[in-house]
Amino acid sequence: MYLYYKLGQMNRLLFLTLMTLSSWLSAQIVVAPLESCAGDPVNLDASGLASAGVSGVNASALQFGSGDYMRIPITAALSDFQEVTIEFWYYQISRGEEFIVATEYFNTGWGFHNENPNVMQWRVEGGPYSLGGSTYPIPYNQWMHVAGVYDGSELRLYVDGNLIASEAFSGPISDSRNEDIVVNRHVWASGSSSRLTGYLDELRISGVARYSDNFTPPAFDFSSDDQTLGLWHFDSSTGLMLDDSDYGHHGTSSGTGSTGAVPYASYDTYDEPSYLWSNGMTSPTIDVAPQAQETFVVTVTQGDQAVMDSVVLSPDLTCCPGPGCCLDGTVWDFDLGGCVMEEPPFVETGGAYASVNPCYFDSNDDGLVEVNDLMNLLSVYNLTCGELPEAAPWQCGDPLGHQGYDYQTVQIGEQCWFAENLRAENYQDGAPIASEAFSAAALEFGLLYRGSVVADGQSVCPTNWSVSSDNDWLELEMFLGAQSSEALTFAYSNERLLDQGDALKLASENSVGFNATFGGYLNGAEATEVTGLGMNGQWWTSTASEENASLLIYRNVENSTSGISRIYQPVSAYGFSIRCIKDAE
Repeated sequence: MYLYYKLGQMNRLLFLTLMTLSSWLSAQIVVAPLESCAGDPVNLDASGLASAGVSGVNASALQFGSGDYMRIPITAALSDFQEVTIEFWYYQISRGEEFIVATEYFNTGWGFHNENPNVMQWRVEGGPYSLGGSTYPIPYNQWMHVAGVYDGSELRLYVDGNLIASEAFSGPISDSRNEDIVVNRHVWASGSSSRLTGYLDELRISGVARYSDNFTPPAFDFSSDDQTLGLWHFDSSTGLMLDDSDYGHHGTSSGTGSTGAVPYASYDTYDEPSYLWSNGMTSPTIDVAPQAQETFVVTVTQGDQAVMDSVVLSPDLTCCPGPGCCLDGTVWDFDLGGCVMEEPPFVETGGAYASVNPCYFDSNDDGLVEVNDLMNLLSVYNLTCGELPEAAPWQCGDPLGHQGYDYQTVQIGEQCWFAENLRAENYQDGAPIASEAFSAAALEFGLLYRGSVVADGQSVCPTNWSVSSDNDWLELEMFLGAQSSEALTFAYSNERLLDQGDALKLASENSVGFNATFGGYLNGAEATEVTGLGMNGQWWTSTASEENASLLIYRNVENSTSGISRIYQPVSAYGFSIRCIKDAE
């Protein structure tokens, strides 16, 4: 699921600034009333952010035998993909060496191929001729979900939600012959064939890379969205070949029919939502009474999807009753409901009989000047005005200031880590990182950085701190109980270190204080929208792959799994978070 981060403003009296991260982009926090005075109750309603889900019945699929095929006319929308996801359900009854879904000519364009001896492959013109190799034998009399994903820098082939092959690729996916898209067919210079017998269902072509990690195959009918280029449900009751996208790429049949044998029958995707507001409240609607400008953030979680929205309330400070009643030298006391004198100056009156205001010596604000206040005063005895007392030596666990922000730190074993993601906008020497750092709701999650920021050799961490390396992460994982043989594997979070990932999370009962916030990632070299915010946390390491220096190893933790991924990606293709670690002394 792809979630998009957008920032916008609404011009209304409360000056509500909306920050929406959502796959349901029309929803937002509802504020009532829109006009309010400081201290007046305001209702915030986030129930509209929850998805109602979809439900229905999948009654039929496309059926074809030897000699049968379906044709989809080629258009500009179905050509020259800068990014693409092509996915479908496939059920094989009998085989021949044939393209399942493809552009029509055998060695141009793209195609998903049943290759001898009965294995799934993805061919792309100008790229791999047989992505998948002999990795995945196609089963008989069994539904399988197939997805080919291209994100602008890498081709990935998934079967039943599991990655079976990937390969670097650049440039658009094109067909030099501009052929139609077909099912169960290919042609060559001297002939053509349609050799398969089987079923196909829920074919979707999208102009975006919808999957970046292993996923659960969608067992429901898709709804067309802004990225859908073609969507064929093969529903015999509404038109077997009709395209449900906005493009109307309706197909034509040559002998194909319909079948009631489907990959899923009835479906209902509704999940009960949970709400978490920044003030700790957990109901869909809350009542607040802002006395000054205040920001409220809500995260709505449903299953493996999350949506975040925020609103900035700026109440009217000129109302009376309220702050607008108060004259110079007085301020509004919301508890008393009236104006009170501002805190008096240090010396209440001038001249020989000046009196000292005791409030200035009440260091703990308990309303009295007592022994503790006197001890605090003695701690600065004999210092000149503006001089600060000598600070205690810094130790891990204390906040660490860097570029105007105090980072929390945590000791984990023998290592001292940042307990939050980096948000620096400049290198250590003060040079700007420019457009290589992107907001991922920075107040909560920090910034996202291209891998080039890590790989270029300039430090983005404070002095005596560094971007954590692969070895730093391995030491952390083994401190959490992983065996070295397990830690050294490269795998995704649903199959690696399944007992260690939860210890890195903020809300975990066995948390070690790492506070793995889910800041999402930038998916693609030109991406500026954050994917997976509130769902995934991904962190670059400073360690390059031994086989390819342009690939950096990274870690991934998800809120839906308990493991820790250890994978590598191109330095320019993604934007991830960064965690700094203190250099060994």
